[in-house]
Amino acid sequence: MNEWGILVARLSLLTTAPSLPSGQSAQDIYKRIWDSEPEQFQRSQNPLFPSIAQGRHAGFTTACNVAPTRIDINLMPTATLEQISQPTVQTFENPKQLRTELTRIASDLGKAAGSETVNRVAVFLQFVNVKPSVQETNNILMSVIPEQYRVKITDEEGFILQFSKRRPVPNVEGINLNLLTKWSAEQLQVVTFAVSMDGQMPVPMTATPVAPRTQLFNAACVSFDYNTVVSANTLRPEQQSFVLLEGLKQAARNQKQIGLNVDGFNDE
Repeated sequence: MNEWGILVARLSLLTTAPSLPSGQSAQDIYKRIWDSEPEQFQRSQNPLFPSIAQGRHAGFTTACNVAPTRIDINLMPTATLEQISQPTVQTFENPKQLRTELTRIASDLGKAAGSETVNRVAVFLQFVNVKPSVQETNNILMSVIPEQYRVKITDEEGFILQFSKRRPVPNVEGINLNLLTKWSAEQLQVVTFAVSMDGQMPVPMTATPVAPRTQLFNAACVSFDYNTVVSANTLRPEQQSFVLLEGLKQAARNQKQIGLNVDGFNDE
């Protein structure tokens, strides 16, 4: 059984100057992408701060952040009742569905954002494999690092290896992708706390506050942070979407190549 899962997925549009469409909020873009109102919306109270729209769609927790120089679309796994009662590192239960949703969003994001000033795009995916000990975490991490880059480690903590390769984007002249891959042995912290049905922290009869529970998990992590090289030229909305799709294809292909083999996420 493959124990690698996907923890975080993010698609981003960026510009080097604060020139994204004025007056356009995270709520506007969220509605265009998911054709529904967000469950929560936080309007920016300062031109330098982001507006944030959050909700749920197709079994995912969804969020759109709009700041002066970037737009981020985040997908996160939604916890089940069992996962809440027994805290663990939550990964996407259906990677194939995630791949389909990311592809759909990437295809639509350039048009939904409606910005002609974007000159960079980025795709970020983090894969994790939780293990009971540091040594087991290191062992599984070494098994997915290309052989020429492997080192011998046992119970060392905080291991990180990363490098970047540059690849041209097919059919988009003059645009290159930085393919940054990072392998790391990390401790992930999961915090759980009780909330009443009205959203307020429950207070027992003794007036003793309910303390959050914190648990640490050893995890081997592989992150793909693929972004275009900074360019003076802007990308048209259709080019933004095309490059995002190429980044997703590269990530799917490379996770398979190094041996993560997440079912449903392999490049076809």
